[in-house]
Amino acid sequence: MKNHVDEIQEAAEDVKSHAKSTGAAAMDMGRATYRLVQDKAVTAAKQTDRAVRGNPYVAVGLGFGAGLILGAYFSRPRAKARKTDADEQD
Repeated sequence: MKNHVDEIQEAAEDVKSHAKSTGAAAMDMGRATYRLVQDKAVTAAKQTDRAVRGNPYVAVGLGFGAGLILGAYFSRPRAKARKTDADEQD
């Protein structure tokens, strides 16, 4: 009986050890991915800043155009499924 308990405890320790190492590896990978994404975002923001500062009128025009298009898209009436009088009488 004691032999089985020892085997179970040893298996539990192995699982615990494996879970810890897998968790640590996942955390390391997550941190590396976060740093990579953060670096890319900073690089993109700097490039955007340079482009806007170099061409301010183009940037304002693009912003205006995008706002106009999005405003027109979101303010248009939505098609809703409506029952007509004929449908309600059936």
